[in-house]
Amino acid sequence: MIIRKINKYLKLPGKEKIILFQCLWLLVKTNILIEFFSMKQIKKYLGEPVKNERIEGNRHYERSEVISEISSEKKDRFGSLAMTDNENFEIIRIVTRNIRRGAKIIPWKIKCYPQALSGKILLKKYDINSYLYLGLNKEDNKLNAHAWLNVNEKTIIGHQSADKFTSVGIFS
Repeated sequence: MIIRKINKYLKLPGKEKIILFQCLWLLVKTNILIEFFSMKQIKKYLGEPVKNERIEGNRHYERSEVISEISSEKKDRFGSLAMTDNENFEIIRIVTRNIRRGAKIIPWKIKCYPQALSGKILLKKYDINSYLYLGLNKEDNKLNAHAWLNVNEKTIIGHQSADKFTSVGIFS
């Protein structure tokens, strides 16, 4: 099993290997930050708070909406993200894939908040603007929280249940 994972890693293109390593490091780092530090100390990684009305088209996307045809030869779940330049689109795709991949590799459960925060930090490193959303909902008298990350009005991390939550904080 470990040999197979190592071989799979070795077959990845160079850029993807680097981004996977960065994702693994950031997932561990953000998970530790969230577990052991206050929100005040984490704030510098979140970015600037944004009011909902400042984001055009601020809404949630159903999974079926996120999956869209970009061109006749290219299908991807990022929809309008393909309208960004090809290099940025490729980085967004690689970061998203490797955040998910990294969350599976790390031996403990990495929840939505460290995933979204790691994606935000990494995209910022590549000068790609993103919005990190923090949301709440109440189910069976229990308060639940969720975090997701948007780029160009599309949810790229945490989209599985973002539509069930009310946004209480947005950071650019």
